[in-house]
Amino acid sequence: MPGKLRFDDMDVMNPETVRKLVTALTDQAGRPKMTFWLEIRNRYYFEVHGGPLSTSPGWYVISDRIGPLYVGTASDLNSRLNSKNGSLDNFANSKRPSDLERNFIKAFKDLGLLEGLQVTVIEEPALCAAMGLTSALSARDRQNVEKILNLLRGRIMANPREYETGGR
Repeated sequence: MPGKLRFDDMDVMNPETVRKLVTALTDQAGRPKMTFWLEIRNRYYFEVHGGPLSTSPGWYVISDRIGPLYVGTASDLNSRLNSKNGSLDNFANSKRPSDLERNFIKAFKDLGLLEGLQVTVIEEPALCAAMGLTSALSARDRQNVEKILNLLRGRIMANPREYETGGR
């Protein structure tokens, strides 16, 4: 129907559902040991200091010292952020027609324009449990969570946290 957001099981047209989701995302992002220092290896690959991460599906927020920069989703958080295959983003391909935001993060870190990169991970099973959901999210609902997290990342990521590997 025109004028309504599309969803499957997670009704993003219901204000109570969205409030509950934002609260759950904020709580999950603020859990101890969910934020890690993020390194760039060999200019092309992300590597989480203090990993490996969970192999669960979920979302991740890359931040610098000023605030959140990028929100992504992954079917396997560790593979997406801690492997050459998952974190390459076609950056080494000289024939790529354009660059993804993740490539900008890598290049700007290499140029010294970004400092103190961190990544906060939110595991889908933990978020579903916090929301009282008993099954995994559909692809559409998973994408909707990513969009809400991206749209409200400044609010959701506003609370300071202790980082897994200490200050840098």
